[in-house]
This record gives sequence, C-alpha cells and structure tokens, in this order.
Amino acid sequence: MHEPLQPAPAGADADRVSALRRLAPLLALVTGLMLAPVGSAARSHALPPPLPPSTGRTLFVSPSGSDAAPGTAARPWRTLQHAFDRVAAGQTVLLRGGVYPDWAELSHSGRPRAAITIRSAPGERATLTGRLKLTGSYLAVSHLRFVGGTPANDRDVLVYVAGASHVEISHDELSRGAMSAVYVGDPGDPSSDVQILANRIHDNGSHWNLDHGIYFGTGTGGLIANNVITGNEADGIQLYPQANGVIVTSNTIADNGRSGIILGGEDTTSNHDVVANNILAFNAEYGIRTYWGGPVGSGNLAEHNLSYGNAAGNPPASLTAGIRIAATIARNPLFDAARRLDFHLRPRSPAIGRALATYAVPTDLDGFARPVAASVGALEYRR
Repeated sequence: MHEPLQPAPAGADADRVSALRRLAPLLALVTGLMLAPVGSAARSHALPPPLPPSTGRTLFVSPSGSDAAPGTAARPWRTLQHAFDRVAAGQTVLLRGGVYPDWAELSHSGRPRAAITIRSAPGERATLTGRLKLTGSYLAVSHLRFVGGTPANDRDVLVYVAGASHVEISHDELSRGAMSAVYVGDPGDPSSDVQILANRIHDNGSHWNLDHGIYFGTGTGGLIANNVITGNEADGIQLYPQANGVIVTSNTIADNGRSGIILGGEDTTSNHDVVANNILAFNAEYGIRTYWGGPVGSGNLAEHNLSYGNAAGNPPASLTAGIRIAATIARNPLFDAARRLDFHLRPRSPAIGRALATYAVPTDLDGFARPVAASVGALEYRR
C-alpha cells in the first residue's frame, strides 16, 4: 500500500462556551476532579481542561471594514492578518458575518490564564475561504465556517497548526478542503496540546490516501472529541507519523473514503494514544487500523468503540499491530438519519450508555450534558 504520508501544506509557511464549562476545568486543577454537569457524578480528570476564556479587549473585523479603522464595533478592520498582527493575550477578535478569502497566520500568543480567541460575532457566522495558520500558543478558534475548493484556496488544507501549543479549535464547520480539513504538526515543526472539539468536518480532500478529516501529524498531547467526521476522501482521523499522547474520544466517524481512524508511523512511531468511545461506522475500509512503515508503536489503546458496517470488515492482525483493541461494540449504531447527516441515536441504539467513564466528555456536540452512563459517539441520546 501507499504510505499514508501527506505533503506539508503549500506555503509551509462561542456562541460563547458557557462560563460554567470554562470555569469547571480551572476548579478541577485545584480539587483534582473534572467537574461534571449538573445532575451527574464527578468524572475522572483524564481529559485535559479547555482553555480559559478571553476577558480582555474585543477587536472587530468585517468584510466591509477598513484596516485604517480602529478595529472597534462601529469601525471594524477589514482583513484577518491586520487583526492578528495586533491582537494581544486575553483579547478576542470577533469576525462579523460574511466571507473572508484571506490566507492569514496567527503567530501571537496568549497566556495560560489569558488565551487569544478568534470567533464569529454572536448571532453571526463568518466564512473563511482561504487558509488559517496557527503558530502561537494559547489560541482558541471557534464558531467559524471554513470552506475550501474556492478560488481563494483550491489546493491546501483549511486550518494548519504548525509549531503551536495549547490550541483549541471548536464548534466550527470545515468542509470541501482540497486537502485535509485540519493538519497538525510537521515532522520538523511539532505542535503540542492541540484540542479539536465539537466540530462538523465533512467532504474534504481530493487525494486518495492523503487527505483526511483530521491529520494529526507530529505532536505531543491533544484531545480530539465530540466531532462528527464524515465524507472525507481518505480517513476520518489519521494519527501519523509521530502523534504521541493524543486522546480521541466521543467522535462519530462515518462514511469516509478509507478507514475511520488510522494510527501509525514511518521512521518514527505514534505512542500512548487512546481511542475510546467513538462510533466508527460505514467507512469504506475499516473502523480502526494501524500502519507502520518501520518500527511499531507502543502503549496505544482502543476501547469501548462501536465499529459497524465498515466495508472491509474487521482488520487482520497485521493491521492492528501496535494498538490494543478491547470491548468493541459490533452492532448497528441506529442513527436517526445518517443520509441527512443526522447522527443522533435512536432509542434502542447499542451506543447508549456504553462509554468508558474515564474518557467520557461532560457534554456532547450539541452542548447537552451527558449522563453518568454516557453514550459513545459525538451526540448523546436524549429521551
């Protein structure tokens, strides 16, 4: 087979998340417990906390603005790069509704208690048709729409994370990219502690075996959770060639052109990754598999995943080396209407209440609290 290596991107160069969700992980650092939603028991703190909220000055950008303006709500800037060159730790850049064809790089950094946030203005949706590159630290990108295959970006990824740390990409829609939707970490420019949360990632890629929903390349630490990942050219998620200590949990990964998740390496290995509580269904090859072009990785675990309807069936032992697979649920997930991209669970779904508690995410993709006995997949069953 062709090795699953993707070229570096060309140019190698919430609605507000609620205050309760933001504050809970900070309190957890003190108490030693990840606080759970109201009405559920305390959860393990195996999952990393989200970034703190940005409470500093708010800057504004609009397609009808001017970079000669002061960047206020009444007189917004026009281009992303102009705003990115001026934003400081703790500040928020709000993008007014409209289309932004920019290729922009955010190299400024926030701080552990003062992240930089880039997001759509409340009640509006900004559409980015170029490419966003993140090279700073303590950066939150949320509630945006990324669309590829446009004159502004007909050849590259949508979001490129390179040499960055403590990055959170959440509540976005990413579609139609010519390459992978999100690409994290080059071999010579690794990233760390990247969280990709509660996004809808679909219909990306134009190169068989190379373009994935999420391509987590070279990095340490990270969380991929609560995403619906469907219809991408190759794999839903690829952890390769040196993705270490990444947790992949509570995602629904369906109808991708190859496998749901592939984990592997070439001269380097991916180690100590956890794949838990995911639904891997109706993909063109396998639910989860590995590939090692050289040494085999170690310490990888796949547990409490629902795998069903993947066209190639169960992978042979040669394609699961380097990962311990346990407690797989091999039954139809009973989606409400998968053909309409509605991956909510029907009442008798075998995914209901089957999540491994250690890696259960407190809320689902829609922001609803999960019960103590959480379901696998991105969308919790709601009676």
